[in-house]
Amino acid sequence: MSYYKRISIILIILTHSLSFSQDTDWVTFNGYKTNSDHKPDTIYLEFQIEQGYHIQSNDPGDDMVIPTKIKLDSIDGLIFGEPVFPGSKTFYISEIKTKVFEDVFEVKIPLIYKNRPKSYFIKGTLFYQPCDNKKCYFPRELSFSVYLNN
Repeated sequence: MSYYKRISIILIILTHSLSFSQDTDWVTFNGYKTNSDHKPDTIYLEFQIEQGYHIQSNDPGDDMVIPTKIKLDSIDGLIFGEPVFPGSKTFYISEIKTKVFEDVFEVKIPLIYKNRPKSYFIKGTLFYQPCDNKKCYFPRELSFSVYLNN
């Protein structure tokens, strides 16, 4: 069998196996809560990571891994403060030290009102790279939405 034919077969098998392993959502959006007792008002977004997996933290400590990020769509009259991620856990892949989130984690986002609407609909996206104890998978996106009534 020629070298090119072997490489082609390997690529086909690899592509086929990757397509099955990439259909998983490793993170779900559990919901939210708000706190208007502190200034600025804050929304707490809760995410659940599938058991046996972890995702890179927002500051993984290594340039070779992709950090977790949150993007919120802009809303007239509302400014989102900088997201505050929880503490992370140190994890080693071979000799590479990285920081990860596991299980449930919560992200705090300060809300700064220019003019306070009665209600508003927040849409956002969590960008993350899931891994297990052996390998990391392609980066993923999780869309979520929150309806707040003041």
